Amino acid sequence: MMRQGLNSVSTMVLNAQAAVYGEIAIAAMSVVSRIFNFVFSVALGIGQGFQPVSSFNYGAKKYSRVRKAFWFTLCASVVTMAVFAGVCMCSAESCCWNSLRIWMPMRLHFMRCRSNV
Repeated sequence: MMRQGLNSVSTMVLNAQAAVYGEIAIAAMSVVSRIFNFVFSVALGIGQGFQPVSSFNYGAKKYSRVRKAFWFTLCASVVTMAVFAGVCMCSAESCCWNSLRIWMPMRLHFMRCRSNV
């Protein structure tokens, strides 16, 4: 419950700080937040899947299985997060260039309009 409350507060603070840069910045923060939440959900699912396996084996005093499960979970999560990071990094460049190509001429136009006033 506390984590959800802090998440809401941090989102409000980020939106307030992004509002200084306009609606486009708030929209960009929203998209980044959605992507982050998706990746975080996968990481959280991997961790929550590990918990019952480790507790059952620890309770049965099968410590070697706990170690195996730990290393398997660690490797699986690192590989999964590396794949997600690679996809995000590869697609980020095209997203950034597309948004700059679309928004920069408009931004420059508005800057010129303001300077003429």
